[in-house]
Amino acid sequence: MTCLITGCALISFEGTAWGDLHRIEGTYIFNAVLKNGETAWDYLVHEHDKVVDCTSCNEYFERRGVICFSAYEATLNDVAEEYLS
Repeated sequence: MTCLITGCALISFEGTAWGDLHRIEGTYIFNAVLKNGETAWDYLVHEHDKVVDCTSCNEYFERRGVICFSAYEATLNDVAEEYLS
């Protein structure tokens, strides 16, 4: 597993979380900040945040702060794309 971004926002169907983005082959794994043992879906995105958006992903898994989804269907904002280039 490769850590791509330490410190980024994830936008999903459940809200927005803050955490770290990892990748295994075609899958992104997002390790989110927890609140009371569950994903904290209350992060407010700031202008210069790196952001990954998985709202267009057909398959999505979330359990206790770990969110898995297709790297091919997710989108990164310009800040995240620039950081990874």
